[in-house]
Amino acid sequence: VAGRKGVPYFDHTHTWVADVAGLDPLETDLTIHRGLELSGRVVDKAGRPVRAEVFYSPAKGNPNAKEDTSRVISSDGFRTKPDGSFYLTVWPGQGVIDVRADDGTRYATVDVEKLLTEMGIRSRPIGVVNALLPIDADEARPESLMFTIRLDDGQVRTGTVVGPDGKPVAGVTAAGVKADPPRPLETADFSISGMGPTSRRLLLFMHVEKKLGAIQPVGGGETDALIVKLQPLGSIAGQVDRVGSDPRAGLIVTALPFLGRNEVYENAPHETLRSQGVLGMVKAPWWKLTKRTAKTDEQGRFHLNGLVPGLEYTLYVSDGDLGEPGTLVVSRRGIKAESGKVIDLGTLRRAEKGKE
Repeated sequence: VAGRKGVPYFDHTHTWVADVAGLDPLETDLTIHRGLELSGRVVDKAGRPVRAEVFYSPAKGNPNAKEDTSRVISSDGFRTKPDGSFYLTVWPGQGVIDVRADDGTRYATVDVEKLLTEMGIRSRPIGVVNALLPIDADEARPESLMFTIRLDDGQVRTGTVVGPDGKPVAGVTAAGVKADPPRPLETADFSISGMGPTSRRLLLFMHVEKKLGAIQPVGGGETDALIVKLQPLGSIAGQVDRVGSDPRAGLIVTALPFLGRNEVYENAPHETLRSQGVLGMVKAPWWKLTKRTAKTDEQGRFHLNGLVPGLEYTLYVSDGDLGEPGTLVVSRRGIKAESGKVIDLGTLRRAEKGKE
């Protein structure tokens, strides 16, 4: 069930199991919720319409909001029309509107963490956000339900990737430079667009054949051309201690980089982590490029190469698939890769049952 313009009902998805004879009619009852219609336009700084998607999240403390875990977006009011117009169904009271332009890299991006945290909103938008607007919807105040959202043009930063010798390097795989998945750069030069005053992005560069890599944080408001210097990749080594007759050979060693609590980057992708039967999502630096795995030998020794300098890794040792319950042998957090160095973790001892 979906609302439409002038009929502000929240989208609702309903499933049920019916057991009737033959071609007897199927019957079920639906409970849907009515809200308020919020409408407006998304335009650029010259007033021209912008194609975008507009999303709504109620504040955690909004007493009018009702949770509906069965809701799937099926209406299309959130997509701006050729004139930039949109409409949404919202709850009375406080919430947040976020705008994600189709050409998101053309317009300045905004930081979402501060406002969403203040509003108690736990979910985070996927991809870059070009506008974030707090609302306090009130049917008695029409101005609280009508908005023109103006997007600012984004700043463009240029840069060059160089090797340890300072010379430009082509053929480097870049992540975070564009909104699309990581891809090789045709030349040593690159550009990033859509930077706003509060933008914080992370760039990752890898040259697998040369065994070089680098990360580069970029902040809004800066204008100087970037020089990204690739460094030799790092390594981790260690040995898994055996408890009793537990085998040490063939254990799977997995190294995954994570971002620190204060490392908030708008362009970091959402990665899926399945560990010990629990499935979760976390913003992390492009695991397709940075995840490393190996197996222990008969003495329980392991060696992992190709770690990106500056990234902080968590090491998992599992007896089989890490995603399955009961397979974790031991883990170690906070391993910061160093350029051209092998970090010796020493002996890792199996955790006691019930403990990591």
